[in-house]
Amino acid sequence: MIKRAITRLTVIAQLICSPVLIQAETSLAQQHSDYATNKLHYSSAPTKTQLPKVMTNEIIVDPQGDYSGDGKITGSDEIFELFNASYTNSCNLKGWRLELDDTTPAAYTFGDVVIEPRGFYWIINPSGEQNNNGEIRLYDNLSNLVDKVTYGNWNGGSEIPDGNASSWLNESLSRFPDGENNWVKTIATVGYSNVPSLENWGKLYSFKKEEGLLLYAGGLETKIWGLEESSDLKNWRGIFTNNFYNNLFSFTQTNTSKAKSFYRIIGRDW
Repeated sequence: MIKRAITRLTVIAQLICSPVLIQAETSLAQQHSDYATNKLHYSSAPTKTQLPKVMTNEIIVDPQGDYSGDGKITGSDEIFELFNASYTNSCNLKGWRLELDDTTPAAYTFGDVVIEPRGFYWIINPSGEQNNNGEIRLYDNLSNLVDKVTYGNWNGGSEIPDGNASSWLNESLSRFPDGENNWVKTIATVGYSNVPSLENWGKLYSFKKEEGLLLYAGGLETKIWGLEESSDLKNWRGIFTNNFYNNLFSFTQTNTSKAKSFYRIIGRDW
C-alpha cells in the first residue's frame, strides 16, 4: 500500500480577478540553493502567437554572493537579468542597447544573443558602478524604448524599492511572477523563475491575464502540488497536478466562468 502524506494550505479566500492574495500557511524549512535551482513549470499557454516582450526582470546592485566566481564579493558581482515574456517567439537582441542611469551612467550594447520564449539572459558585472537607486532603459535595434525600470528614489522615487541589501534574503529586486509589473525584494534566482519576498513564501496569488486567471505560488516546500477548486468551500474537486517535485506552482484557469470560485493548493509526498 502506498502511504500518502498530504499538506493542506489553509485559510482560503475567494478569487475576484484582482490580483488577489489567497493566504496559505505552510512550513518553510528550505535552503537558499533550493530556490536557485528550480525552474518554473507553466501548465498552460495561450493559443495565439505572441510577439516577443523583453524586459528587465531582476536587478542585483548590492550583491551578497560571489556571482563572478573570483572568490570575493564586490561590485563585480552586480547583475541585470532580462526575460522574454512571450510563450511562442524567441528574440534576437543584436543591436539592442541597455542604458544604466545613476551617478555613474553606462550603456551596454548586445551582440548576437537570442532569448528563447520564457527564457532569461543576464549580464554579470555591467559597465559602471551601479547604485542602490537608478533607472534601467532597454532599447531595440531601431532605438525604440522597449522597457524602463526606475528603482529607489532616483528622479523623485518610484514604487519599486531601492537595491540596498542586508543579506542574501533581500539582495534581488525581482518581478514576481516573471514579467509582471510587481516588484519585490527577495533572494537571487538569476536564470530561473523569480520567487516572492520572504514574508510571502507559501501564499497563493491570482493575476488576471489575457489568456485567463494565473494562479501562482512560490517559496513552497518541495513537493508535488495539486490545485483544487470549490464553489462553496465544502466540496473540493482536483483540477490540476504538476506531477513533479517543485517549490513553485503555476496554473492558468482559462474557464472564465470559474473566476469567482475558491481555490487551494495541496502538497503531496508519495
